[in-house]
Amino acid sequence: MRIELNDAWEGIPLDCVDECISFLHARLGQGHPLLQHKFFPLAKKWRQHQYIIEHDDDADLVWFLDLTKKRRIKGKMLYAFKQLNTEEEIQIMLDKDYEAWVEYMKSAGAWEE
Repeated sequence: MRIELNDAWEGIPLDCVDECISFLHARLGQGHPLLQHKFFPLAKKWRQHQYIIEHDDDADLVWFLDLTKKRRIKGKMLYAFKQLNTEEEIQIMLDKDYEAWVEYMKSAGAWEE
């Protein structure tokens, strides 16, 4: 899938990918459904522990992983994630995050129109 990041999201530098994967594996812990897949982190949301990750062998299999929220999965409280099925779905999420980022930057005085 083709993903065009905006200022609300930052790509994971290739020299940091292994460290990011280790971090995510440690945070997810045993039993998280995403650990059944070999994944590659694509991007991290600015100032948040939210990630866009893709399957290492299938670039069309993409997830949004939120380390700020948990949900009950098979009786366990695990970090929330969602499969992103289309480029349009991803773009809508990115656009919404960008709008929130712009509002934050305006309120912080870092953005002027």
